[in-house]
Amino acid sequence: MLRDKIKEFIDVSGAVDNMAEIVDTANAYMLEQLNGNHTPDEIVEIKKLNDKYMLLVKGRMDEFREKFVNLYAEFYSEEDIDALLVYHKSPVGKKHREVAGKIFARAIEISSDFNKELLNQLAGVTLNREVN
Repeated sequence: MLRDKIKEFIDVSGAVDNMAEIVDTANAYMLEQLNGNHTPDEIVEIKKLNDKYMLLVKGRMDEFREKFVNLYAEFYSEEDIDALLVYHKSPVGKKHREVAGKIFARAIEISSDFNKELLNQLAGVTLNREVN
């Protein structure tokens, strides 16, 4: 019964579906960052490899989902999952699901840009040059 409720929670919360969206967004952002550091031929090859990777990810989503069921079962009781289901079926829970992937994707961009700034600051102090 707990595993069935966890599967419902994963579907209702978008936990796994959001992960796929986040991976897509992170990969697109990563590929965009390659432009100044690689030749056009290298970028084409990297994109081909990335496309193959994404096909593998999407082809194994059921397996990925099952791993999440196991993970949630380690930490949540049936009562916990019942409460999470109530939340995620509520209007604010639905809004959370709609924006969570977008927020996380932007968080990746913000973190990456912030890290670049810090590395450039560090490089400026230690090497007096920029890090790209």
